[in-house]
Amino acid sequence: MNETVTNPGATRIAEVRLRVPDGGASRRFYARIVGFDDTGMEDLPVLTGAHDSRLVLLHDPGAKPQSRRAAGLFHIAFRYPTRWGLGAALRRLIEAKYPIQGAADHGVSEAIYLADPSGNGIELTCDRPLSEWPRSGAGVAMVTEPLDLDGLLAEPPDGAGRATERPGSSGSGERPDIGHIHLQVTDLARSARFYTGLVGLDVTQDDFPGALFLAAHGYHHHIGVNVWNSRGGPAFQAEGLGLVSFTIALGSQDELALVRSRASAQAVTLASDSPQRLDLTDPDGIRLSLIA
Repeated sequence: MNETVTNPGATRIAEVRLRVPDGGASRRFYARIVGFDDTGMEDLPVLTGAHDSRLVLLHDPGAKPQSRRAAGLFHIAFRYPTRWGLGAALRRLIEAKYPIQGAADHGVSEAIYLADPSGNGIELTCDRPLSEWPRSGAGVAMVTEPLDLDGLLAEPPDGAGRATERPGSSGSGERPDIGHIHLQVTDLARSARFYTGLVGLDVTQDDFPGALFLAAHGYHHHIGVNVWNSRGGPAFQAEGLGLVSFTIALGSQDELALVRSRASAQAVTLASDSPQRLDLTDPDGIRLSLIA
């Protein structure tokens, strides 16, 4: 990372763990609406998407909601490999009469915004082909324009022919994976130093007021951070409802070794360190793991 673009799909968000008050409602939502596969495990619900992405639901009806001003989850983006797949998800929302909070064309992608049954922010998205991404220097120039919902609903299934141009689309059928995770943080510059200087991501866009977007290998963003609700707010509430942790797959042992080396040079304490995995916390106490 911080190097020449070679493989936009190498780095990915491999897993997100959520603490939810109603495991049954959440399982049904992520299986029936989002389109992840439910493994059927009763004690620890794990839902799986394309490219081995995992969503783990920890059922805890006694956990307290997160403060709206605290660091934590802003939204999880579930990425469909084709525009037809996103349109199918929109049809499922309409048929279920599930409330949609917003929709946007970001230039690099099309997105529908909603909340899961526990109130966690959700984005359903599909990337535009790489050749169509608006650019600004070495980064991207994402925008927020109206989304053509009618066109999305009318997208024919044979639109899947363009999927090979999209990052992470190969061999995924119509199941989504986790395209990115967007966090709310308390100090934008401090979070940027952590995710660039330690994790090794590149800032891909920094002209949104109060937000930054970061990625590896030329993707538009694997992580978004913003201070829209949380500037100067409380640190991450680790035992509350919502985000518990997330995992980034870096794509190679070499990249994992680079993070380990930077952590040592910066005297960063790792929660755990093994040849295949590093567990750490960001400046707001948000828990993340890095795997090869």
